[in-house]
Amino acid sequence: MRNLVTGLFLLFIVVALAPLSGRAQDLAALPAEVYNTPGPHVVVNGKLLNAPVQRLKGSLLLPMRAVFEALQAQVRWFPAAQQITAARGDVTVQLWINRGVAIVNDREIPLAVPPTLYGASTYVPLRFPAEAFGGEVKWNEALSTAIITIAPLVASAPEPAPTPAPTPTPAPAPQPTTLTGVLFGKNTEVGRALLYQNSDTGDLALVQLAPETMIQRGKVDTPLQPAAFADLQPGDRLTLKRDAAGKLTTVAATYAAAVGKVAGIANNKLLLQDGGLYQLQPQARAVDTNGKEVALTEVTVGKEVSLNFTPGTTLIWQITVPAAPAPAVTLPKIISVGPVNYGKPLKAGDELTIQVSGTPGAAAVTARVGDVIANLPLVEQEPGRYIGKTTIGPNTNAAEVPIFAVLRIGATQTAEVRSAQGVTIDTTPPRFDVLIPGQDAQLIDRGPAISAAFSDPGGSGIDLAAVKLTLNGADVTKDAVITAQGINYKAQNLPFGLAQLRIEVADQAGNPAAAAWSVNIAAPTQPVYITSLTHDAAAPLQPGQTVKLTAKLAVIPARLEWYLGQQLVSTAVTPDPATQTYHVTYTIKPDDLIGDRRVSLRCYIDDTRNQVVFAEKPVTVAALPAKFAVTTPPDKAKAPAMLTVAGTAAPKSRVRVTVNYTSVVLIVALQGEVAKVTVTAGDDGVWQTQPIDITVPLGTPDTYTVNAELLNDNDVVIETSTITLTAK
Repeated sequence: MRNLVTGLFLLFIVVALAPLSGRAQDLAALPAEVYNTPGPHVVVNGKLLNAPVQRLKGSLLLPMRAVFEALQAQVRWFPAAQQITAARGDVTVQLWINRGVAIVNDREIPLAVPPTLYGASTYVPLRFPAEAFGGEVKWNEALSTAIITIAPLVASAPEPAPTPAPTPTPAPAPQPTTLTGVLFGKNTEVGRALLYQNSDTGDLALVQLAPETMIQRGKVDTPLQPAAFADLQPGDRLTLKRDAAGKLTTVAATYAAAVGKVAGIANNKLLLQDGGLYQLQPQARAVDTNGKEVALTEVTVGKEVSLNFTPGTTLIWQITVPAAPAPAVTLPKIISVGPVNYGKPLKAGDELTIQVSGTPGAAAVTARVGDVIANLPLVEQEPGRYIGKTTIGPNTNAAEVPIFAVLRIGATQTAEVRSAQGVTIDTTPPRFDVLIPGQDAQLIDRGPAISAAFSDPGGSGIDLAAVKLTLNGADVTKDAVITAQGINYKAQNLPFGLAQLRIEVADQAGNPAAAAWSVNIAAPTQPVYITSLTHDAAAPLQPGQTVKLTAKLAVIPARLEWYLGQQLVSTAVTPDPATQTYHVTYTIKPDDLIGDRRVSLRCYIDDTRNQVVFAEKPVTVAALPAKFAVTTPPDKAKAPAMLTVAGTAAPKSRVRVTVNYTSVVLIVALQGEVAKVTVTAGDDGVWQTQPIDITVPLGTPDTYTVNAELLNDNDVVIETSTITLTAK
């Protein structure tokens, strides 16, 4: 057979070195080159093969085409199957690359050396093809020559003399055709194309599918079903139908399958326990039940397999094995989140350390602090303990915000877990809202009330221990009344002239602020601008009630500033025409500070001269009677690990808070008390407990009951407010 695929592979033939016996060999019949040139050589029926010869591990290798032509054998190469088929007379030999057996007609013959691709050539043992075709192989050690003797084929009868050509007749019209073969592969680089081996010629061919080509596929002996191009698999037996114009109209594919346990696998053969014996194609592959390609070594004795093979043969193209069990998935879990060594609010430049405890070996752990610090990475310091640090930057403020963290293992990530403890970040110093008396004010009273209103926009709150008031260089803080909103001090017998004032404050984070100013204590000889200042509040005032402030002046003012405590309530300068007095009316607001508030008036007669006078008695601001209730947490809410209970009551009243739990274990209901505390409402009527740890030793309860009781001076319950919290 001369129809080899273009770019014919060289087949080198391995010679098993079998020494000749005695000197019976007729050396004179050998070609002269055997004596004149060094070996090795190969001589077939007295003729020297003109082909390169090499030794390899004691064997000779020769080009395949030269040897088979010398043996008068026709050879065909099937590259897709990596198969060699050679025929001489009534003997057919089949060999495969890297397969240790060959088939001679219907018999299997083991090979000492399997055919092997080496570079761009293919190698087979020499003795096997020569002897398979009935030849004799001898080795002359002295001449390093292999001598092959084989009977020539019987010459065929001479061709008969040609007869006169008949009168030409018109060619028949093109007819539809049907081709059959075995699918070897698919090509999508040039559209949709199939590489198949034609059943009639053995040749490999590429056939192009048209967009309208119908594809069907099914298991052998079952009805074919519509299929996609991707469904076609190597080893399918194909029936291809073309129309009269040569266009492919139909692709019908069938496959065979078998299922069973492997009894043995060797020499490219697979035996099932039911006795079925199958041959592995060189292109045979193994996949698991998930479709993942695996090594053929995964096909082992005793394993349940599914085989796909070409119908009408035992040639296996695909073996499906059970997929390996998925590795146990470690679900990520966070046990705790919180700050480390956090004792007070943080200011700019402080370091915040966050710790997360959870599943060891996480791929990533990140944390955020409210909405002010995001995506802080944490590093595992020891198994299951992750630490992250960050330095607080400027312009970052957050009050009691929780820390949230997530932990990821592989592609699985926990939900955000919230810390039980919040953190406060305050990078903004306190500010002074009001200073009384103001800068350069003239006072006719040598014992004026000095006050300042301040606030903390950063949110951590004023550190009362850091507030300091100095008057003319002397520290008078101990005689002042200090609150989170301001400071009040009543001076005594100040000398005439300038009085120097300075107030220093700091917030809980340690951010400082200071205000310094001076006022003038007027001598008796100086004119008096304000002769009197009074108010009509005879009793404490609640939100919604009004107070009338009245002043008599000895001058016509350019500007007036009326103050209730540190709050500027009016700048009215219009006198009452009937009495020539000045007055304003102010309505108490719900957010006004509770307690005694000094009334003062600052009178300007021009841009530089002013005096401040204080009313003799303060105005007392009282809160509205508060309704007794639990306000935090809301009823039916989920209970946190650390519970803070807050509510409202009458100012200074006492409240007893009891927290109980209920659990149902199997059919038994368990109840118990978690905590009992007593707190006192503030001047604003608000009460609040410290954080309460509500964990219990028997696991997570089903519900918690929070019972708040309003007590009188004898601890008798006046009123009760109750809420229920869920724990799961």
